[in-house]
Amino acid sequence: MRDVAYLRRRPNNRWIPPKSPHELLQESHYHDPWRVLVICMLLNCTSGGQVRPILNDFFTLCPDAKTTTNVDQEEIAHLTRSLGFKNTRAEKIKRLSEIYLEEDWTHVTFLPGVGKYAADAYAIFCTGRWDRVVPEDHMLTRYWEFLRRGRWIIE
Repeated sequence: MRDVAYLRRRPNNRWIPPKSPHELLQESHYHDPWRVLVICMLLNCTSGGQVRPILNDFFTLCPDAKTTTNVDQEEIAHLTRSLGFKNTRAEKIKRLSEIYLEEDWTHVTFLPGVGKYAADAYAIFCTGRWDRVVPEDHMLTRYWEFLRRGRWIIE
C-alpha cells in the first residue's frame, strides 16, 4: 500500500472528481482529504443511508482536523451514536485528526484507521489516481467503474 496512488496529496493537485449518478458522500468533499477519510470511517460497518443524516451536523461540530483535535471525544461519540461503535469511532477520528496534522506522513496508508477502503477512496477522490487502484467496496467500485467507462470526460 505504498503505491503513488496513496501518496500525500500535493498542494498543486487540481483533480476534481466528476459527479456520478451514484452520489457517494465523498464526491462532495474531495477538496478536503481529511473529510474523505472521516467519511470512510463513518461508513465503516454502516451505510450511506445511516451516515447521510448526521454528516452535516458532524462537519459543523468538526469542520476540519485541527478543530476536531479540540472537540471532546464524548461529543463526537454522542453525535455518531446512531452508527454504532460510537466510542471506537470517536477515538479513531480523534487519533486520525492528530496524526493527519503532522507533516511527516507520506502515504495515506500510514495514518491510523485508514485501511484499503479509505485509502482507495483517497486515491479516487483526492489524488485522482483512480486508475492505479482496484477498490473492493461495492459503492466505491460503482464509482470507479463510472470513471473507467469514461463517459464523464465528454460531458
